[in-house]
Amino acid sequence: MAALPLLSGLPDLPPLLEPKVMSSTFGSTASGISPVAAFGIFMSQKDHNEGERPCPDIGGQHITEEWLWSMKPRECMWRFRLSASEIMEMVDALEIPETFITASRSSFTGVEALCLLTARFRTAGDMYLLSMQYN
Repeated sequence: MAALPLLSGLPDLPPLLEPKVMSSTFGSTASGISPVAAFGIFMSQKDHNEGERPCPDIGGQHITEEWLWSMKPRECMWRFRLSASEIMEMVDALEIPETFITASRSSFTGVEALCLLTARFRTAGDMYLLSMQYN
């Protein structure tokens, strides 16, 4: 096995953190401070809403029985791995209540709860992807 080369020095800074860019970005406050400190100043001056963590907009299609029946069978199978009639049969067979309330107090119809569960099983994405796709 070949030996890994050792770093002979520090890697070059990204162009944004070069001293000449930083001095033009931060004015006279950046002269004489380290690139790490200048980057900290840059990040603290960025426009962002305090206390608000980044996340996608929630929206998308509201899952209803009517919407399921309006879909082409192949689209329903692709989204949920079940046809609309199979979803309705499973809701009845599993005796999912008309209103399903989660531990975090989110409220869904029984059809919507089952569809979200099967959509979650269908995709390897995270919950934000589902919240963007389905309202």
